Amino acid sequence: MKHFWLIVIMLCINLSCSNDLLFVTGTTNYIFRDLAYDVNRYVKLYYCDYLKYPTVDELYTYCWRITNSANDFRFQSFTEFEKVEKMKTNGTGVEDLLRFMLKNKTDLAFRQSRGELYVLWKGKKAFRVNYDYCLLKDNYRDQWHFYCFFDSVGVAIPMDANAEDSFINLRKNICQKYYFDQELKRASENILLRYNRDTGYKVFCSTKVDIDKNDYLKELGCSLDTFLLNRNIQMIQFITTVPY
Repeated sequence: MKHFWLIVIMLCINLSCSNDLLFVTGTTNYIFRDLAYDVNRYVKLYYCDYLKYPTVDELYTYCWRITNSANDFRFQSFTEFEKVEKMKTNGTGVEDLLRFMLKNKTDLAFRQSRGELYVLWKGKKAFRVNYDYCLLKDNYRDQWHFYCFFDSVGVAIPMDANAEDSFINLRKNICQKYYFDQELKRASENILLRYNRDTGYKVFCSTKVDIDKNDYLKELGCSLDTFLLNRNIQMIQFITTVPY
């Protein structure tokens, strides 16, 4: 009998907690699990682009750009986007998170500490996010997240399929001039780089490769100048495998 009442009490507590974590965004219910999933997903995308955690405002701006870019940047704000019939707009899957952040600006907060991002709800820790780009760059499933362009003011721009294919072929053709396949497999490492038309390479994470003296990277840099100039792009971020 005691076990029965204990189970009933636990169920009541769980139901109470679930109700506290049920949010309404537009016409849909947005539960805590949805929030945690979306925040993790889009924080990771932001982190891989900018190599840092966002603030709530930065994440909102980032997510809004995803939606607005899918609609040819024809809206001035997410509020304006919401007023248009759904049949006349393109959704991207991030809209529930945008609605949530817009309606809960005072209750949702991010706090960074020791390489982790803590997500706070009404001043209390809800969950945490922990990414390390020096580890992610070696996971082939995550590597493509790092590929992006940056415009002249530092805004990340996703590569379209044509640009990505052109870049991969450019890099592959140059690499084959300097290294055999067995060299790449024997003693090489993945390097996370940014190449800026004005300032050249910037490397992230420690590496055994001498960036300034590496012949492959020197020729790649020359080709990247033309590649970026033809697309009116200032900077590119990518991961490449280089023998040392």
